[in-house]
Amino acid sequence: MRVRSAFILALVLAGCAPADSVHLLTGDDQMTRNGAGCYTNFAAGLLTADPVNGTRIADESTGGPGAPVVAVMWPPGFTARRSGGEVEVLDRSGGVIVTTGNRYQIEGGYIGDIDRVFLACGYVLPK
Repeated sequence: MRVRSAFILALVLAGCAPADSVHLLTGDDQMTRNGAGCYTNFAAGLLTADPVNGTRIADESTGGPGAPVVAVMWPPGFTARRSGGEVEVLDRSGGVIVTTGNRYQIEGGYIGDIDRVFLACGYVLPK
């Protein structure tokens, strides 16, 4: 009886989360609270889905072949969902900002020394 109850509970809980939602790496809005602006740098290249962080970018703006592929950290309140085989990133109002599988130039900058992450904090342009 316990196993059956646990199975039914698992099925109910599985239905609570949207099937198309994707975990997305987001920041904590510290820059906004401190009154600081966005980085003046950018990353440009192919945005792809990342199973751990939601999205990553092959930053070709660093020049040369073998562009570094790094996770993208989006502003607080941004979310992500599946759309076919791609991931769409939505802003705080629910508008689609980017879709993986496309090339973008994203304003922001790198954080971290060893496990570098690109912090997206400004404009996003199709490339």
